[in-house]
Amino acid sequence: MELNETDKIRDLELERRAAGKTLELVSGQIHALARLAERTVEEEWETGKDKALSNAQKRAAEVEARLALDEGYRNLQTEYKELTERKELLRIDIDYLLREEQRRLCDVLERQLSVVCLTGAV
Repeated sequence: MELNETDKIRDLELERRAAGKTLELVSGQIHALARLAERTVEEEWETGKDKALSNAQKRAAEVEARLALDEGYRNLQTEYKELTERKELLRIDIDYLLREEQRRLCDVLERQLSVVCLTGAV
């Protein structure tokens, strides 16, 4: 196959790969925002000793609450879910096309075997 040639399976594999790379970037951004929120809450606890942040559970709840209010974080989470689903659907489509190709090849081989058996040709 030439480098500029393509087929449906190759196109879907390339699309799946691109979605995977984007998914990695989005995941990194999500984790970066979460770490930033965690550091901010920890710094607030260390500097102010606010009783609302007095233990790890309270600080974790505060981080979650802040992230829930962060529109950018929510958008990234939505994008992450959509990309994950897209990758899964692409995998299903690719697997289907591969099975179809296998069935087609089996049919061809079966017909050739039938001809050989009927005619005795080798």
